[in-house]
Amino acid sequence: LGDVYKRQAWAVDVFSTWIGDDEDLWSQASNWNPAIVPDNSGGNNFYVTISPVGRDRIRFTQDRTVSRIICYGEVDLEIGERILSLLDPNGLINHGIFEASGSGVEHRIHGNILNTEGATVQVTYWSEQQGEFVNNGQLMVVPGGNVSIDYGNLINDGTVWLYDGTASADGLENGDSGVISGFGSLYGGQVIQNAGLIRAFGGPLTIA
Repeated sequence: LGDVYKRQAWAVDVFSTWIGDDEDLWSQASNWNPAIVPDNSGGNNFYVTISPVGRDRIRFTQDRTVSRIICYGEVDLEIGERILSLLDPNGLINHGIFEASGSGVEHRIHGNILNTEGATVQVTYWSEQQGEFVNNGQLMVVPGGNVSIDYGNLINDGTVWLYDGTASADGLENGDSGVISGFGSLYGGQVIQNAGLIRAFGGPLTIA
């Protein structure tokens, strides 16, 4: 007639740092400190910091969900055909040079992105984001690049450079310090609010 004890598992916040040198794979525990592959699907909350000395490419082999990623230095997430989901309100915070690369596929990030002052986000291929994109630094969309922001606004208080690229969002808010410059296509969905500067440079700029 013993007592029955019920044990409840509590989620733990895990702060993970990329130390990668093992085939650049997110899925290799040896690329992380602590040596656990960050993914919230196991019940814990992972807060990831990526701060390479030089340029680091990180390759995805399956969908991943984490609470937050903070990037310093030069970081290239090769998401490919996978989905990166970010649960924190500031899901991805970039303080360096950030790129989601890999040709021939659409890179998908579900969550909010904050590009801080002095930082750069480069779009070289097709990138789809579900969430808000707040740009206080530089967003650069090069030829062949297409950034599509669904279910959220592009809020710009920095600079958006279009080099024959395309940027689209459900809504566009260009603040009083915001500059959108270049040539290509800019689509603001249902609402375009401009208190800053939008100019064509180097060729025609389509705004709709």
